[in-house]
Amino acid sequence: MTEKSTNEQNNYQIMADDFIIDLKEKKVSARRYDENEEYEYQCKEEADIHFWPASYDVNRSSFPRYIKDSFPKVLNAEIKGKELKLKHDDDDNHYLFADNVQIMKINDRHKITKLCLPTTKEIPDYFLAHNILLEKLSMPNVQSIGAGFLYNNIRLSEFNAPKLEIIGDGCLRWNQWLEEIDLPSVREIGDYFVCGNSRYCASVNLPNVRTVGKGFITCSHVLTELNAPKLEIIGDDFLGHNGALKKIDLPSARQIGNKFLEYNNECASVNLPNVRTIGCRFLFENQSLTKLNLPELEIMGDDFLGRNLHSFLELNAPKLKIIGDYCLNYNDTLKKLDLPSVREIGMDFLAVNDDCTSVNLPNVQKIGRLFLTYNKKCTSINLPKVEEIGSHFLGRNEHFANLSAQSAREMSGRVIATNRVTQHIQQNQNERS
Repeated sequence: MTEKSTNEQNNYQIMADDFIIDLKEKKVSARRYDENEEYEYQCKEEADIHFWPASYDVNRSSFPRYIKDSFPKVLNAEIKGKELKLKHDDDDNHYLFADNVQIMKINDRHKITKLCLPTTKEIPDYFLAHNILLEKLSMPNVQSIGAGFLYNNIRLSEFNAPKLEIIGDGCLRWNQWLEEIDLPSVREIGDYFVCGNSRYCASVNLPNVRTVGKGFITCSHVLTELNAPKLEIIGDDFLGHNGALKKIDLPSARQIGNKFLEYNNECASVNLPNVRTIGCRFLFENQSLTKLNLPELEIMGDDFLGRNLHSFLELNAPKLKIIGDYCLNYNDTLKKLDLPSVREIGMDFLAVNDDCTSVNLPNVQKIGRLFLTYNKKCTSINLPKVEEIGSHFLGRNEHFANLSAQSAREMSGRVIATNRVTQHIQQNQNERS
């Protein structure tokens, strides 16, 4: 590399993306396309990290000033009071040094490709949002980053932030080149973290993270390893559309949002020993899981293991109290069901299961419509406390002979519609009325 002469440095300005670095003034500023530029959206709240797609064709002149000003704010604090030097190589790449520490590499097209922030501790919202070509970033002392950090950066392949604790919404969304994520100090992650990384990210290490927002690494097709032993709160769309993860171990998880590992077809091992609530579409359309142990689960959302057609055989959830709609619908392999604490079951529970022969629900009080409606093999059901049963209960079971439902007060039309004990149940209802 060749260092610029002193006289040349004193008058030298260099473009870096949409920013001007003035070595004489020791100042970084955002390029102004139009002094009267106004943000085309109504307010900052609407201008969050969701409205721009990943694209090389970005109209940077329409960026709001609070996005363009975030980078100068950080860089000016980083270089304040330091001696600046600019060097270049034979390929016309430029290197910016502050007190002899390289903080930036700028390529021959005036794009920032490498950045080091050795003293910065806090990164504001939308820092380098839509910087497409940044490849390496080191922030050894950063503790928090705001929303939209490197949003729509596609090329970042190295990211070092060992002291980072808090990550805002939309950070690193649409990044395609990170092969691994290792953030040992992170405790909290916002929405859509690395959402849309579908190519290379195979390993994620977050040993101290406690909460993650929705859309966490959604649409990753290569992730095979996740380490998050202290994760407690999980938002919606966690690892949704992930096609490679075969096992997941989250021993501290207590609360899981909607669409957990939705459309993951390969995950055959799930360890959630402390989870208490699960949202809708949990492992929806998973075809590999055969058994599930949820010893602390109390609330199960809609479509739990929905469309698991041919693999699931065993569910252990001794403390489960509430079951949503369509749970285990289209599962045709579960043969026995024993849920001693369940009080309420939504509609279409195991509606298309044809193999279950025994059901024990000693504390259930309410059952929705289409319970085991297409099952023809169930011969024993224990429902001693059930009070309400929806329509088409065991609707097509023709051989059922043992129903224990002594407390039933309401059975909506076509209960055991084609079964020979229907009349007997109806008589018992009339005697109670």
